[in-house]
Amino acid sequence: MQTSLKPSLAGSPGPIRRSPTRRDYLFLFLGLMALFAYAAPRWNDWNQNSRLSLVRSIVDSGTVQIDAFSAANGDYAYYNGHYYSDKPPGPALAGVIPYAVLKLALSNPLADWLLDKVSKSSSFSRTFSEGSVAGVADSTPRDKLLGALARIWLSLLLVALPVALMLCCFWAWTCQITGRYRTSLALTLGLALGTTLFPYSSLFYSNALTAALLFISFFLLYKAKERVLERAKEKAGQHPVPGKLYWLVGTLLGLSVISQYETVLIAAPLGLYALAHPATWRERGRRTLWLVLGGLPPGLVLVIYDLVSFNTPLPVGYEYSILWADRHSQGFLSLTYPHLEAVWGLTFSPYRGLFLLSPFLLLALPGYYFGLRRAGLRLETALCLWSSLAFFLFNTSSAMWWGGFTFGPRYMISCLPFLALAVALLVREADLRHWPGLGWWFGLPVALSVLIVLPASLVGRDWPSEAYQNPLPEFLWPKLLAGDLARNPGMALGLKGPLSYLPLLLALGLLYGALYHWPRGFPPGTGRNPAPQENGLALKLMEPEK
Repeated sequence: MQTSLKPSLAGSPGPIRRSPTRRDYLFLFLGLMALFAYAAPRWNDWNQNSRLSLVRSIVDSGTVQIDAFSAANGDYAYYNGHYYSDKPPGPALAGVIPYAVLKLALSNPLADWLLDKVSKSSSFSRTFSEGSVAGVADSTPRDKLLGALARIWLSLLLVALPVALMLCCFWAWTCQITGRYRTSLALTLGLALGTTLFPYSSLFYSNALTAALLFISFFLLYKAKERVLERAKEKAGQHPVPGKLYWLVGTLLGLSVISQYETVLIAAPLGLYALAHPATWRERGRRTLWLVLGGLPPGLVLVIYDLVSFNTPLPVGYEYSILWADRHSQGFLSLTYPHLEAVWGLTFSPYRGLFLLSPFLLLALPGYYFGLRRAGLRLETALCLWSSLAFFLFNTSSAMWWGGFTFGPRYMISCLPFLALAVALLVREADLRHWPGLGWWFGLPVALSVLIVLPASLVGRDWPSEAYQNPLPEFLWPKLLAGDLARNPGMALGLKGPLSYLPLLLALGLLYGALYHWPRGFPPGTGRNPAPQENGLALKLMEPEK
């Protein structure tokens, strides 16, 4: 379906000069997936091991106790004589079925032969260190390889894929707001490659996953609001948005909360935002019902998991953490009040400074100001501002605000799409005011952010210790100059250092050629220069109910 965007609804300064096509979205999605998949997840990572241990315990042993894996973890809870993962269980529980499918697929003579051959190769030996890298201490080479494949499979399916979808949604929305194809693409790539979202998009963590779940929910709710306003303007009568969209949003928000508890600070306002769309009280009640029906199953799963693990419906895993007991005993599970050290540390410090690593995000601050001043997107701007500010204050109140062994402010990742969206609001304002040099104002900070984050994200197989006060020059840059990059398929072909990424560049080139030059029979409106069209990935979900 093709239709002109309505600037009054989109908050755009004018008609879109060129909008992304299905082909553009497909290339962005597949390109990001290729990039996320190319570098293997870091090994000997307690955070990932804790989740993977729970997945393997449930599938292999039918228990939520991770006693068999405790020697490979530092992130665990100890309760009633048994070890448990102390992480929110969302990602691990979501990984049970995919891991079971993977294990079943590898249960055949051909897979056994391949696994045995790979586990005996010199490349395998160089990749894995002694001890556990797959969530099992002193395991056999085959078991290590199975755990490594599980880690890669779960990271791609449960983290990289949602993040790539979210970035397509982000591009669609920023293009609609700004009316600028290239600028919105640059902002999307800035978020994808120029923030700490990138290194965690290929890891079995919760941070990038919750960022994707929250922003996709926000995007779907905005498209639903736009649909309602369009119907009202056209005087088309009452055609409510299908309940399945609100059910989907409720499910996504519920999954976010059970994956990272503090995301309730964003999920709850998003639920209220869904009810703020113009509607009768009866329609609002209907939306509430669908949201609750979507969020209820994840909530019940969390309650059941906690009852089985800790004999309480409350999420208390961190209360029984062993190694970080001194931190978690401060205040309420490490939460007290915002500390000046954390405020500096999460903003401009060389230790974990968000704006030092991603300077283009500083443009979000005036973006919020202008977004609140102009009509059209005030409510959305306020929601983005709340999401960023609430998460910032929450994390500056934590006794472990720096996040342990990590790169950048890991705990802030969930709100990064909302912060980056405010930059698009500044682009819109600059266009309305006809500021000169618009491309330079936004292009240079984005390019600088990518140059800082992207190379540092591809270095080595472990994170810098929390002891490094300036991780870039003290840890990451020396490894980069020494050619110490994360293991990737290019290295298996004998390529070393940056040259190991040549196969990825070749694959992206072939993908570009296949999408933009080989097929000639795409339907009208999907070519390189289509007429302006609605950028809704959720159109099918929002068809009127019959």
